[in-house]
Amino acid sequence: MNKTLFLIFTTLTFYSMSQVKLSKDFTLDASKPFPVVDAKHKKYVTVADNKTISVKTDGELVTIQGYDATTMKESSRKVYEDFPKYAKVQRIIQTKDALVYIFEAYNKADKTFTIYSREIDVATGTFKESKTLFTTSRPVTNCGRDEDGRTPVSESDQRFLKLDGTKFDVYQSFDKSKVLIQYRVKPAEKSDAVNKDEIGFCVFDSKMGKLWAGEVKMPYTEKEMNNLAYTIDSEGNAYMLIYLNEKKKFELLTIKNQKEVIQNALDIDGKLVFQRFNLLEDKNGNITCAGYYANGYDVKVNWTGNSALSFNTNGIYCFKMTKDGEVSDVWNYEFPLDLIQQYNTDKEQEKIKSREEAGKAGIADLKMLEFVAQADGSYIIIGEQQYIRTEMVMTSTATVNHFGHVVITKINADGNVAWSKKLPKNQAFVTGDSYMPYAEGQLSIKYAENNGDHYILFVDNPKNADLALNKVPAEHKNGAGGYLSAFKISDADGTVERHTVAELENLDGIKAYQFQVTRINNVADKTFLLEVYKKDKEDAMIKITLND
Repeated sequence: MNKTLFLIFTTLTFYSMSQVKLSKDFTLDASKPFPVVDAKHKKYVTVADNKTISVKTDGELVTIQGYDATTMKESSRKVYEDFPKYAKVQRIIQTKDALVYIFEAYNKADKTFTIYSREIDVATGTFKESKTLFTTSRPVTNCGRDEDGRTPVSESDQRFLKLDGTKFDVYQSFDKSKVLIQYRVKPAEKSDAVNKDEIGFCVFDSKMGKLWAGEVKMPYTEKEMNNLAYTIDSEGNAYMLIYLNEKKKFELLTIKNQKEVIQNALDIDGKLVFQRFNLLEDKNGNITCAGYYANGYDVKVNWTGNSALSFNTNGIYCFKMTKDGEVSDVWNYEFPLDLIQQYNTDKEQEKIKSREEAGKAGIADLKMLEFVAQADGSYIIIGEQQYIRTEMVMTSTATVNHFGHVVITKINADGNVAWSKKLPKNQAFVTGDSYMPYAEGQLSIKYAENNGDHYILFVDNPKNADLALNKVPAEHKNGAGGYLSAFKISDADGTVERHTVAELENLDGIKAYQFQVTRINNVADKTFLLEVYKKDKEDAMIKITLND
C-alpha cells in the first residue's frame, strides 16, 4: 500500500470514529512524561498494590524502573551494564518468594550455555548479585517460546513474538514454590529415525536454590514421538506429555530426582487432531491437560488459487491425571452450533449448519492462548482465531495476518462447563507494510483477572460496540488509529459487558505513538497501568481505573 492511500484510509477511519461514545465505567489518568528507555524486551510486573516494576533489556544492558500508580510518578531507575558477554534474557518470573531475572550466556570456546538467575529487590528496584544455576553439556536448540513464555501457534505468531535466541523454557508449580527450567540439547544424531532427544530438566525452589538437575534421554526416537507439553508440581517432579505417532497413543512421562523417568500410558482418544496441549498442576496437585481438538484439517482455497490448511476447532478436550499417571477425569466439550455461528453472516451461518449435519462444524483457526487454574479448582481457557491469507489490498495482492474472535470458557472443578462465550473482534495487518509495523502492538489481546471478573483488553474499531449476533465485526487495521476496548466477563455466570475505554490518539491528553496491548498490567483492585511512547524520546504512564 502506498503512503498516500494509507493516509486516505487513516483519515476516513478517523472521521468515522470522531463521535464515539466512551464507557463511563473507566477513568484514565496520564503521568507526566519521563525519558524513554529503548529496549527490545520489556516486562512489567506488579510487586505491591499500586506499584509496578519494569525490566527493560537491550542485549547486555538492563534497566529497572519503578512506578507508583497512586502518585503517577516514576519512583526509581537503575541501569546495569555488568552482565556477561553474549547474555540474553530468557524469562522474568515472580515466584512465591522472589522476582527473578533468568538469563543465559554463550560459552564460545566450548559452545555450551550457562544459565544464571538474578533476584530483583522489589523494595529498592535494584538487582542483587547473579547466581550461576547450571551449564549445558553441549549446544542447545531454540525452545520455540518468547521471553514472556508464549508459544507461536501460527506463522504470524512466529514473526510477532520475540523468539530470537530464547533457548530455555521456564515453568512454575501452582503454588509458585518450584521452578522448572527445561531445554533440548542439540541432537547427537541428525536422523530423526535414530536420534533420541536429550531434554534438560533443572528444578529449583522459590529462591532459585537447586533441588535437582539432569539431561534425560527420551525412551523413543524423534520419529516415534512428539513432545507436546511440560509442567512441574509443588513437590518438584517434572512432567512431560508425549504423543506416539504410529501407535496414536499418549504417554505421560514423570521425571523425578536422579533422572528417574516413569512412563505412564494414557487411555486418551488418539484419533482426534490436536493443535497443541497445555499442561499444568491444579490446587490439589493433580496434573490437568487441555487442548483444542478437530476432526481433521480443512483446505481453504481463495479466489487467487492460493490454498491454506485451516484447523477447524470442534471443541475442548481436557483430562486430569494423578501423579502416578492414572487418568481420573476426561472432559470432552463440543462447541454448540449457536456459539460457532455467532458473528458470521447469515450466508455463513447456513454453511456452518450444513457442516454441522456432516459432523464438521467448528470455529476455524482457533488457537489456545491461556489455560489458567483458579483457586476454586475451576479452569479458564481462552482462544483467539489467528490465520494468514493472500488477499487483494487496494490494487495488488498481499499477505494479510488476521487476529479474529476470542472464545473464553470456564470449566468447573467437577468438569462441567460453566459457560462459554464468543467475543467479536476483527484485527488485521498487511505483512511488510512499513506504515503499520508490529512495533505498534495493536494485535491480539491482554487477559487479566480482577475482583472476580475476567477482562479481555484489545484495540478495536468502535463500530463493533453494539454488534448483532449475525453481523461480522468491522475491521481494525494495525496502526490506523483505534480505540482501547474491553470485554468484562463475570466469573460467576459468564455475563459479558463491552466497553470502549479510550482513543489511542487521546489517552488523557497523551497521543500513543507506540502502543502494545501486552504491556497493560493489573497493579491493584480495579486498577491497570500502561506505558506508552509519546514521541520526543519520552514515555508516559497511563492509569486505567474501573469506576464503582
